[in-house]
Amino acid sequence: MLRVNPKKGGRSAIPAVTHLDGRDVTGFTLDYRRGFCYYNFYGPVEHAGANINNGQMSASNKNLLYTLWGNYASATGTVINVGAAGAIGYWANKNYLRNWLGHTACYVDASDLSVVVNPEKWMDDNGYANGAFVANMAFNLNNNDPSANSNTTMQVLPIIVWLDDTFNK
Repeated sequence: MLRVNPKKGGRSAIPAVTHLDGRDVTGFTLDYRRGFCYYNFYGPVEHAGANINNGQMSASNKNLLYTLWGNYASATGTVINVGAAGAIGYWANKNYLRNWLGHTACYVDASDLSVVVNPEKWMDDNGYANGAFVANMAFNLNNNDPSANSNTTMQVLPIIVWLDDTFNK
């Protein structure tokens, strides 16, 4: 779990990745994939029920996550695609790297596998997020995009990002 202030942003610790049988894991990649869910704790009541399942969310059901995807699309000159991980993914932005990664709400840094939460992204007109963000994650052992459709892509339990606007670290 990563606890972070959505106003300030932050970065998780760098994880130690090992294989149970001692195999080399230098090709290990990890990124967000789908099933994006936000669980509101003490944020604005309008943030409750902010989920994107199987890429399904309509513009008439705008919520915090829809706003994050919309802000990302606006900043990058793309269209809102709630079925894609661009708003929270490294690999979806790798061709644009630092220019577009700054527009994401969060991503897994491919250089060290730490989770980066960008400041001033987890908010909408109702206020800052104060809850937990969870999404399915995928990994790959061949130094490739972990969300690519292949038999070398596997899913892993998600990393929980706890957004707490009173957290001061």
